[in-house]
Amino acid sequence: MAKKDSSIKISLTDFLDFINRSGGTKMTKVKQVKNRAKYHPASDFYKP
Repeated sequence: MAKKDSSIKISLTDFLDFINRSGGTKMTKVKQVKNRAKYHPASDFYKP
């Protein structure tokens, strides 16, 4: 039986944004990250 991967993958930027917030704004950041659209290269502003 295969083991299910239950790890969370998050970018360093999102993690640091979460760490630097306090109180209710941490939950706001979690909701923003959880509900945002999946990454697509066409929407990448800084892509060369």
